[in-house]
Amino acid sequence: MVSDNSIYSSEDGVLYDKNKRKLICVPAGKNGKFVIPSSVTSIGNYAFMYCRGLTSIEIPSSVTSIENEAFWNCHSLTSIEIPSSVTSIENDVFWNCCGLTSIRIPSSVISIGNYAFYDCRALTSIKIPSSVTNIGVFAFKNCKNLDVIIDNSKENVSVGEDAFDGCKSVKFLK
Repeated sequence: MVSDNSIYSSEDGVLYDKNKRKLICVPAGKNGKFVIPSSVTSIGNYAFMYCRGLTSIEIPSSVTSIENEAFWNCHSLTSIEIPSSVTSIENDVFWNCCGLTSIRIPSSVISIGNYAFYDCRALTSIKIPSSVTNIGVFAFKNCKNLDVIIDNSKENVSVGEDAFDGCKSVKFLK
C-alpha cells in the first residue's frame, strides 16, 4: 500500500479506510487473536471472511456497526463479545462460524438479521435480551446444540421464517 493513498491505509496487512475508522479486510491467513484498533467504528462487509485461523477477535466499544457477512466462515472463532455500542447484528454476520461456542448479545441490540448465526453448530446457549424486537429468517438455523432463551414475549418479537429451525430448544420468558 502506498503511504500517500488518499482512500486506504494498511497496517500489518490489514486494510482500513484512510482514517482507520472502517476495517475493510483482514487477510485470511491471520491466526490466533486479533485486536481491532480503538479508532475503528465500523467493521465492513466480509472484513474477516475465511479467517479460519482466528480464535478470538476483540471488538472495541468504538465500533457501532458490524456489516453483513463480517465474520463469515471464521471456523476457529470460539467466542466474541459484541460491544454495547452496536444496535444491530446484520445479515449473515456469523454464518458458519462452526467453532463459535460463546457469544453475548448486549441489550443495545434491537435486531438480529437473516442468517446471522446460521450453522453455528457449537453454540450451546444464547440469551436474547428484551431489547431485540426483530429476529430475521433462518437467524439461528442449523444451530443443533443451541438452547435459546428470549427475554421477551412472542407478541413483542417479530420472528422470521424458520429462525430457530434445528435448534435444541427455544423459550420465551415473558
